[in-house]
Amino acid sequence: MQSSPNRLLCVLLAVVGIGGISNARDAVAADFIRGEVTGDGSVNIADPILTLNYLFDSAGGNVALCLDAADSNDDGVVNITDPVSVLGSLFAGLGPILPPYPTCGPDPTEDALGCTFALSCASGIEIELGPQLALAGTTSMTIAWQSRVETLGLIEVSPLNGGEPPRQISDPAPVIEHVLEITDLEPGSEYTYSVWHDGVIASTGHRFTTASDDLQARIRFGIFGDSGVGSPLQYLVADRVLSAHCDLVLITGDILYTDVFRGYFQPYKSLIDHIPFYPVLGNHDFGGAFLNFVYLPVNNVTGTEEFFSFDRGNVHVIAIDSNQSTNAVGTQYKWLENDLANTDAQWIFAYFHFPFYSTLGRASRQLRDDVRPLFDLYNVDIAFAGHDHNYQRTFPMCEDSVVDRESEPDYVDPSGTIYIVTGGGGQRLYRLGESLESTAHQVMVHHFTQVDVQGSHVTVAAVAADGSVADRITITKTVP
Repeated sequence: MQSSPNRLLCVLLAVVGIGGISNARDAVAADFIRGEVTGDGSVNIADPILTLNYLFDSAGGNVALCLDAADSNDDGVVNITDPVSVLGSLFAGLGPILPPYPTCGPDPTEDALGCTFALSCASGIEIELGPQLALAGTTSMTIAWQSRVETLGLIEVSPLNGGEPPRQISDPAPVIEHVLEITDLEPGSEYTYSVWHDGVIASTGHRFTTASDDLQARIRFGIFGDSGVGSPLQYLVADRVLSAHCDLVLITGDILYTDVFRGYFQPYKSLIDHIPFYPVLGNHDFGGAFLNFVYLPVNNVTGTEEFFSFDRGNVHVIAIDSNQSTNAVGTQYKWLENDLANTDAQWIFAYFHFPFYSTLGRASRQLRDDVRPLFDLYNVDIAFAGHDHNYQRTFPMCEDSVVDRESEPDYVDPSGTIYIVTGGGGQRLYRLGESLESTAHQVMVHHFTQVDVQGSHVTVAAVAADGSVADRITITKTVP
């Protein structure tokens, strides 16, 4: 029988005791991030290890430590319960880290603890969240980030191959939330950029590539959902996406099972600085608060980012908010119908959180009844969803029926929509249900879905966290 996380914590506390340290040598009051004791600006496995070293290693007293930050449960004393609580929060879902977290701030509780250093909050030079790319175009790119204090932000950008001097784009005034659009770029070109705060480099070595204006150029999508737990498996999937060199990433919802730093900005730090992400909201995304931290296209009806569309090459991409009403008299439905009627793109992809079809009985019948007739009428090619923490794919479907089994897995001019559930982004997996009439393939695996589009040909592959390919199909169009 496996021990529960709570049982393991109790055993550990009983073995080592709960005595601790309540006074710091040369302690000073300082802003800090609770749990962050290494000074690298994030809470990770290194922090509880350093605290344990401080408590129990004979040389631990020589470790420079912010005891306020080490006091993870804010009880005014640093003891074994503190690194254990951080470990439980990071890996066992045993409760959030207390404020100030994930941003710097003062201790909300008066106690005798203090800091011998506060490196992670030392100045306004450090970046709090980001940088992240947004609203990628053929001749423009938006770069956004948050600083820890108000600073005059600046982006310095240069073509990777040189040929022209660096350009600088600056905030008009000091702010915390920085959103700068770079224009007059060359299509399909790679650039490098650095972030500056008040005339000092805050972060450098970043890059991005503008979209090509060649409609036949290859585009690689990375698509996944149900990810934002900060788990080791989320990081493994993120690493797999990184190694795939995707041009853009679509997230099918449930980004935030935890806070925005641990569920999104930290796991995807090495991705969002050079790949634009386009998430839609899932049922775990805190009522849409996540949208305050990202920058997405807005629709032309409500002027919000909750549902939207954009073109990338010869692909029209539609993001639907499946938390909202999609009935025929509603705003989102009317927008969707008009959007589909007015695209002439060769390929149409849609994505949202709740699936149309699910072997686990968790499909949204209402969403399917509302939206499927539009997908059928306007020939949506592939629809991606999350919610179920596994991978599922249907045969081509039209009018709620399978229209092509024989061509599996290489389809030519399929007369229906293929529906894919890609919910293996990092949260715990769900067991598979019994296959439906519509089910072509399903597998219980952490993964992302890689979609390569080149002209009239599409390849779809479910790439597992270990790099193996769990599913693969092709679609070819021979008619315009």
